[in-house]
Amino acid sequence: MSIGIDLVYLPAFSDLLEIEGSRFGVPGAIFSSHELRRAKAQAKKKADGVAPHLGALWAMKEAVLKAWVSALEEKTAPLPLKAEEVLWSQIRILHHASGAPFLQMVGEMEQVYLESLGRGVRCAISASHDGDYVIGTAMICS
Repeated sequence: MSIGIDLVYLPAFSDLLEIEGSRFGVPGAIFSSHELRRAKAQAKKKADGVAPHLGALWAMKEAVLKAWVSALEEKTAPLPLKAEEVLWSQIRILHHASGAPFLQMVGEMEQVYLESLGRGVRCAISASHDGDYVIGTAMICS
């Protein structure tokens, strides 16, 4: 079992979203088109802006990567790609009808993930907001 956690400070994250040309708002760069659409819909529904929703996704993606690295360290194996090779939009955070998040790896990231950890590995994720902060967690179990 491996655990990853990430904390996002929403005022700073919101500033990143406002930067012209920021990868955080470009579909396919950090977030999939589906993730961006859902975050915008949730922001409209809750009238709280998009930053908390995208911040939660980002925190969970970072937590997944940290849990993945931790799982590989238990096997004394390095992450099979460099930090700049991580395709963030292929690490997808989707939601069940209940609203609970779940991980979906696609494309090259799915292939690398499965080759490095093996089939049958599960990753549970969660996030929580409080004021200016959002936290994301991930736990990988085989």
